[in-house]
Amino acid sequence: MLLSLTYLLSDKTMITAANTIGALSQIAKNKPEHRQEIFRAFLKIEKVKYYNKGDLSLECRNVAIGHVIKSFDKFGEEVFCREDVEAFLKRQMKNTRLKVGQLAEKLVREDNMKKQPQESQCCPKFDPAPWDRKLLEWKNKKFIKDKVFTFFHMPVNFGSVMRRLDGLLKQSGVNSPDCLCLSEHTSRWNMDVYLAANKEVRDANNVTLSGKFLSKVYEGPFKDTGKWCKDFEIYAKNKGLSVIKWYMWYTTCPKCAKKYGKNYVVIIAEVK
Repeated sequence: MLLSLTYLLSDKTMITAANTIGALSQIAKNKPEHRQEIFRAFLKIEKVKYYNKGDLSLECRNVAIGHVIKSFDKFGEEVFCREDVEAFLKRQMKNTRLKVGQLAEKLVREDNMKKQPQESQCCPKFDPAPWDRKLLEWKNKKFIKDKVFTFFHMPVNFGSVMRRLDGLLKQSGVNSPDCLCLSEHTSRWNMDVYLAANKEVRDANNVTLSGKFLSKVYEGPFKDTGKWCKDFEIYAKNKGLSVIKWYMWYTTCPKCAKKYGKNYVVIIAEVK
């Protein structure tokens, strides 16, 4: 069905293309997994030939391009972060149809303002309440998995791995519930990371976790990790539970922890 619709974008009649752009925009809104394919199809309209009463009409193509730009505006940063879209908008700033050129210029200007240097805040503010002293039941909870190189348990390339995982989420139109990211220290040299996803992610290592998981929130410097783990073992034992596997959730990067004044770390352990 999607292939049939994208084919209609090349129909010689601009009205058909305009209606198709509207339909595909609705699909992109409700089916995030199709967004990247739809965005790529929209960008091809720039080279399509439309006709009016049998004559080639550049104005009809300009109108169709205007519909595409309006559609892009609905998806905000998700689409404007694409280099091909940014280049497309910059070209359309010179569009001979005044309204199309003005709209493209407006979106480019707004996007540039968002890219201006701002106070660093890459991590959302963490709310400990939903995660402190909770027994969680997970059944096939979805994650995408990757590996981080560590030097005596200290992460070396954590930032680049997280950016890669975040990129995979965005290209598939997938969200990460609560920005939950579990870290499992498997040796002094490796840490497996599990980033929560609300559905399967294309080109990623998709895994699921099931079972009972006990969580408790700690706050303070990372050097207290050993003390936190001892406390957690006592906490689990008092609950009549034993730990099967340990996970750490480092909720904020050092810069954001400094900004918020709190460095929250959640221990989430699979228990029985």
